[in-house]
Amino acid sequence: MMNKVSAEDVVVLGASVDSVKSHRAFAEKYTLDYPLLSDTDGALSAAMGVLNKVGPVKLSARVTFLIDRDGRIARVFDPVSPSGHAEEVLKALG
Repeated sequence: MMNKVSAEDVVVLGASVDSVKSHRAFAEKYTLDYPLLSDTDGALSAAMGVLNKVGPVKLSARVTFLIDRDGRIARVFDPVSPSGHAEEVLKALG
């Protein structure tokens, strides 16, 4: 995906409450070419309004945010279906 967005001057990051070890396995399994942030305390997910708690279990909802150069949220994709989502984001950037 990164090779498709580099010309757009875009930074792609993924984040969830999963551990670094879990992210590493996920990135390898799906051959991801962008960094995944481990938000194990849920602070980022809570700040973005995507933290879900089920008892002691914390989960991050699957949501994509496009943030403009001024740091403002320009667009939100919610819910996100992984199938075809990269193309949907690229289309929004174009």
